[in-house]
Amino acid sequence: MNTLFFILPRLSFILSGNRILDSLVMLNQFWWFTLTRKLFNFTSPMLFKFNFNENSFSMNLVSTIDILTLKEIYLDKEYDWTLEGEMNVIFDLGAHHGDTALYYHALYPEAKIIAVEASPEAFEILKMNTASIENIILVEAAIGSVDGAVQFNLTKSSLGSSVVERATATSTVIVEQVTLQTLCIKFGIDEIDLIKFDVEGAEKNLFMGLPLSKYFIGEVHLDLISLSLDKFLKRFEDYQTFVRTISVGRRYLVRAKKYE
Repeated sequence: MNTLFFILPRLSFILSGNRILDSLVMLNQFWWFTLTRKLFNFTSPMLFKFNFNENSFSMNLVSTIDILTLKEIYLDKEYDWTLEGEMNVIFDLGAHHGDTALYYHALYPEAKIIAVEASPEAFEILKMNTASIENIILVEAAIGSVDGAVQFNLTKSSLGSSVVERATATSTVIVEQVTLQTLCIKFGIDEIDLIKFDVEGAEKNLFMGLPLSKYFIGEVHLDLISLSLDKFLKRFEDYQTFVRTISVGRRYLVRAKKYE
């Protein structure tokens, strides 16, 4: 009930560009989407047309978990952070369906966004959601500390899929893994302005040799990695860090800003 009558009306208003009539139309679409998933177990993607920050984009939503992701981005404002200077190159590591890639595209429409996603199922939706946007470049791979093939653990919700072994995994698949350095060489990138990461435990070894980026923002899953928060933050010694608890399961949102 909270989702239907509190979360969805607020999302509709924000994602309709704060237009009351458009938000009412979108709200009915959200209600229909939610009820068909809950009551009839519909699984086919449903297309939504959003407007945020005076920029329009489309998204195919698949399950009610997608609503949860939109809530985190647009209501909880997990990635709402005032960044100084131009954002020319953004890496979205663990892009899932393109939720944050589209959010950053709406904020910085001229930025080149490298969106990396390993889950084959999620990558298909990611392709659908970003097909019309030339400066969102897709990479179907896991991100890691070495290049090569790795086992990728799939969970019922593609949000939880990871290279880290999980008790909730339903199956496994072999995927390509690439490093940030490899991606920078491939796309001719000398400097990264922002790295967003949500890679379900792969962050443990990801930033050991820290690439040049002005900003980092992402989720740290201490429930999946044998590492303390202090030890993880030591790799950001040249950065000013900000930490926020986002769940009781030892998960944190970390922001890191490079010292001038």
